[in-house]
Order: sequence, then structure tokens, then C-alpha cells
Amino acid sequence: MGKKRLTRILVLLFCLVLCIGSILARNIRPFAQEQAEPMQADLEWLEEIGKIMSEGTSPYMVISWSEQKPCEQYPYADWDGGTYFLAGTSIGQEMIGRCLCDLDVYGFEDEARMGGVRHKKNAKIYCIDQISERFAVAVRLTDDEKYYVYTRENYVPKTLGDFVEDLNLAKYLEIDTYFECGDALEQAYTGDIGAVFRDTFLSQKEVKSQKKPHHNSKVLDSDIGFTVFETHVSYPFTGWDNVLFYMSSNGYIGTNLLPDECVFSLGEDAGEKFLEYIYANCKKIEEK
Repeated sequence: MGKKRLTRILVLLFCLVLCIGSILARNIRPFAQEQAEPMQADLEWLEEIGKIMSEGTSPYMVISWSEQKPCEQYPYADWDGGTYFLAGTSIGQEMIGRCLCDLDVYGFEDEARMGGVRHKKNAKIYCIDQISERFAVAVRLTDDEKYYVYTRENYVPKTLGDFVEDLNLAKYLEIDTYFECGDALEQAYTGDIGAVFRDTFLSQKEVKSQKKPHHNSKVLDSDIGFTVFETHVSYPFTGWDNVLFYMSSNGYIGTNLLPDECVFSLGEDAGEKFLEYIYANCKKIEEK
């Protein structure tokens, strides 16, 4: 049996198991309800799953290398001592700066980066206007008119100022209007906190970055404290959405917007003032 056919069969079986499991979970009823009529929604959902599987459009399907777009086939670029990875977005020529180099980008015919068949393609690497090449570059594949954004996998800013400026957060960072606060994040609020968020969290540009413990860090979880504020941000320049941003009881802020999770110590005073602003100016949501 061919590898592609075997993979497809396994994926179809996986989807079927998910379907059956969900139906069983949603139909568990007390004894008094055992004689209830079958849930029509479940039957319709089962039919939809069958349709998806027969059409080969399931989100669980692994697209073969030959069926991927060129930019998806070659998602890696090694430059300036680091590896850059396709972010998933393209940008217009008006944002393209000088050409940094001409090199081969590469990809693998299966999901494993080690042991898979390696393919390469010639490309040109460019600076991006108002974005530091320490964080991201633009890649134009040979015979392709688009400029794709590639971000550096091991990017770690030295300071909060580097983080803000390298990513141009003043322009591209979007802050959610829903957030949670409190000792156990027990209370939800809603409101426009964009301005105070930037004034509080992004203005202390000289603060140095520190890595979390699981990255051989300089700061321990016990030093950081527990989370007292949590929200989500978006960074549409790269297409990244629903990115976590948090503040701790000891005045640290952190985000998984960075490849390696870093934290910045702003001090307890800054954190307390920010929470006071939320309590005084934002609307409490009665039920989370």
C-alpha cells in the first residue's frame, strides 16, 4: 500500500473516531432521558463529516508536499546566523527595502525536519520597511511575484525597546478589548485599554529581557509571581492572532508573540497603576 494512500486512510479513520466520540459524549443522559429521540443535530453533523471525508477536504488532512503552494514548500531560510520561517503572509512591493542577499530557501517533503526529503529553491532576501531584519525579512522565490514574510525562529530582543521597535508594535499591535484580572484571573472586564496598555507596558524601553526557566533562563517562576492580568493581542503583519499577553503580581510582563518566551520586569508600581485604571475605567462582566 502506498504511503499517500495509507496516510489518507489513517486520517479518515481519525475523523470518524472524532465524530463518534463527540456524538457519544453529547448524548450521555440521565436514566430518565434514555428514551429521548436521537439528536437531529448529531445526525446532520455525522452526514457533514461523511461529506467532508468523501471530498477529501477535512482540516485534519495533511496536504502532500507536491500539492502545497511554492511558499509552503520552502518555509525555511538560513541567513545571518539564524533560521527564518514562513509566517504565512505576503506584503506589497511598497514595503520592500534593499536586497540583503541571494540564497536557497528550503523545505522537506514530510513534516519532519530531520530525515525527510530536502528540497531547495533560489530566492532573494529583502529588508522590510519599518521592521528590523533581526526579527523578519521578505523572501521572493524565483518565478514568484510575491514577497513573503519570514520571521526569525530564535529572535530574542535585548531590551523592551528593541522588542517594540524591531516589530514596530506602535503600528501593528492590536489589543483585545476583553481581558481578565485578579489574583486568580477571577474577574473579566471589557474596555479600550490600548493607550494605557502602550504607556504602561511598552514605554520602559531600557528594561532588559529575561528568559523563562524552561529556556535556561535568568529568572524563575517564583520571582515572576502569579498572573494578575491576561489578554490577547493580534499582530496582523505576520497574520498572528489570539496571542497571549500577561502581567504578573511582581510586575513582569510576558507574551508568546516571541518565539522564545521572554519576560520584562516593569516593577510592581507600574502593574498596580495599570490594574487601578482597569478597575476605575473598564466595565466589569458579571459572568466570565
